[in-house]
Amino acid sequence: STFDLLLNIKLQDTYKLSAGGLISLATFNQAFVGFNYYSLSDIFNMFTGNLYLGRYYSSLKFGHRIVVPQKKTMLIDFTLTGNRWNYFSNEETSLFDTYSPSYIVRKESSLRTRIGLPAANNSLLSNEVAFSWIEDTYYQTKNFDENVKPDESEYFFATTKLIFENNNQNRKQYASRGNRFYGGLFYNAGFEYYTEGFIDTIGDQTREGNSLSWFAIKIQNENYSRIGEKFFMGTLLDITLSNREYSENYTATLINSYKFEPTPMSRQIFGSSLRNTSYIAAGIMPVFEITRDVNIKGGIYLYSPVYRVKDNNGVPEKGNLFEKIMGVGEVNIVYHTPVGPLSAGFNYFSDESKKMFYYLNFGYILFNKSGLD
Repeated sequence: STFDLLLNIKLQDTYKLSAGGLISLATFNQAFVGFNYYSLSDIFNMFTGNLYLGRYYSSLKFGHRIVVPQKKTMLIDFTLTGNRWNYFSNEETSLFDTYSPSYIVRKESSLRTRIGLPAANNSLLSNEVAFSWIEDTYYQTKNFDENVKPDESEYFFATTKLIFENNNQNRKQYASRGNRFYGGLFYNAGFEYYTEGFIDTIGDQTREGNSLSWFAIKIQNENYSRIGEKFFMGTLLDITLSNREYSENYTATLINSYKFEPTPMSRQIFGSSLRNTSYIAAGIMPVFEITRDVNIKGGIYLYSPVYRVKDNNGVPEKGNLFEKIMGVGEVNIVYHTPVGPLSAGFNYFSDESKKMFYYLNFGYILFNKSGLD
């Protein structure tokens, strides 16, 4: 009876509409619209949907989240997603590059359900089951004849995942403080069908199929610590280990390999040198805060496949254990506006055919989840 507590409560709106995107002096421009609908009774329901439209990436997602109040709040998610990635043959990032033929196109539809429980502050332990239907069309080389029908690989996967996540970083992107940890154990099983491309559109294509199953474990830890009044040092550890077998050809193997993506730009390029069935990577990211909202950030990352996938005339071959270490470098300046980051800088990739990428972006570089993520 020492204090009186007075609450001035304002109910959240039933609807929420959002719009945004990425404006870039590159081919990665993107538009985004989304909606949320909330319903509160004995349980909390949230219905969501969004649409991404862009030359490189397009996606449509619908979701339903149920939050059940109990001693430990439980959430249940159902999500239906369609994704399309379009990788260009020359990987140019010029806005004025009006023609660049598609080298690889991936279309994916996925249905996911997840049950999650809070593990601690800012932490979630979840179990997820996903079903994915994937269609890849691609050429075996970037110097291809557009009159030749591309190769096709089709997949169906059922995936079960056990994931622990913790995130208290201060930014959705270009963070400078806090920690993000992700640990996941995956089991995947399904089928692969491969159809070889050909020139004569009248002839029959050969179609081969086989079953696939593999385990994977992923660990990512990104942490930022203050070492001065305006200076922070970030560290990154990224490990993915799996026993996934190779696909029918080298290009299909790369498309379906796990990818190291330490920077926003690395998420937008195909990055053949950053893909492998298993890898270990680490990096440091110094950050200097000019002001609270203006940061200069650098990054030096080292990445090594456990067994590098080699190209033997289109046939994937297993290399030696940790036979090569590759590097990624990053320098950018970011202004965090109230509606999104304005960023400019460059990325360097030591083993890509195009090594240097410059960019000037306004907005976030975000994607809907894949069924295999």
